[in-house]
Amino acid sequence: MSDEAHFHLSGEETFFQQDGAMCHRTRASMAVVNNLFPNHVISRYGDIIWPARSPDLST
Repeated sequence: MSDEAHFHLSGEETFFQQDGAMCHRTRASMAVVNNLFPNHVISRYGDIIWPARSPDLST
């Protein structure tokens, strides 16, 4: 992720919602995401567990 995008996306109100693709759930990928969005990751293996394609978040 570029430094400019990280600047605009960082903050207490910003969450990262994982799409559930297997290649995006590798340990290396999740380590990067968790580093950029500590305690703000919505994913099967993130801080906030939420099912993929949930109508509550995916609309």
